[in-house]
Amino acid sequence: MVYGHEHNDMITKRTFFNMNISLPELLDRKTAAAHCGVPEHYLAGLAKHRNTGPPFLRVSPRKTLYPKADLDRWVASWIRIEPKSD
Repeated sequence: MVYGHEHNDMITKRTFFNMNISLPELLDRKTAAAHCGVPEHYLAGLAKHRNTGPPFLRVSPRKTLYPKADLDRWVASWIRIEPKSD
């Protein structure tokens, strides 16, 4: 993490190392689609309509990243257990 501190009208940066921060595994759209078993264009379409697909981070107009754990939860939400009918 980088924190800025004002000192004499100048911002100095101090970087703190050795912090136990675990960052989520991020997958690009192509890898995310393969991981979920859906076409890449399907994920692209869901990203246009918020709240209908998995959470994502748009890091640039051409780059969208998906946290792997969120993809796993999204896929798990598709599972429906139907009661047996005799």
